[in-house]
Amino acid sequence: MRKNASLTWELATRMFIRDMRAMYRQSILGYIWIFLPPIANTLIWVYLNSQDVIKVDTGGISYPAFVLTGNLLWTAFNATLTSMLNTVNESRALLSKINFPHEALLLTALGKSAVNAMLPLVILIPVLPFYVNEFHATMLLFPLGVIVMILFGATIAILLLPIATLYGDVSRGVQLILKFGFFVTPVVYPLPAAGLAKFISDVNPVTPLLVTSRSWLLGEGPIMLQPFILLSIITLIALCFAILAYKIAVPYLIERLSS
Repeated sequence: MRKNASLTWELATRMFIRDMRAMYRQSILGYIWIFLPPIANTLIWVYLNSQDVIKVDTGGISYPAFVLTGNLLWTAFNATLTSMLNTVNESRALLSKINFPHEALLLTALGKSAVNAMLPLVILIPVLPFYVNEFHATMLLFPLGVIVMILFGATIAILLLPIATLYGDVSRGVQLILKFGFFVTPVVYPLPAAGLAKFISDVNPVTPLLVTSRSWLLGEGPIMLQPFILLSIITLIALCFAILAYKIAVPYLIERLSS
């Protein structure tokens, strides 16, 4: 048991290092590409708001800090979900030729997703002092919020993985839903006060995770804390179930992919 676990971790570590080195090997900007998408998206929304093309009232919170934090949190969820959804398809040749612990693929994908989600947060270090006047103890909880966002995206991906491996429509459908989901999640605007937008935000499972995490960092107080805690517990339980289902499904997936 311990030997298998050790082998899984060792294999996952080697695959992680290999994939991270290869990811931006033929790129001039290299790892800078990890930072560019959230920065570019933030600048667009800040520009639109400054020119009154859109008008977003964030109360006493500076809009650049508000939208940058929202974008980084959404990227953590979005990038984890989309990248882990293709884990098996990206390793088809390896799975059909070599017998190895299949959990290593999940650990590798989760590691890459975590790095790609965490590294852009470095942007907040030089930016926040310009927009946040004082330190809040709740800021220390922000990394917890990021971790839950990553695990939530990973859980959904692993649950969908067996179907997504067999049918490409699932990955395309998820990407389409995520593009729409960006606009119905309070990423670049605060929680709606009433109407259909409020209802959609309330039933959107990403909303409490994102809103609570951002409120911790920007000192708004613990907004939607109870739904955040409930979703965190559900995520951990669902993640265990998803990993078990993945272990059961992989041998059948390999057989289907090899035929």
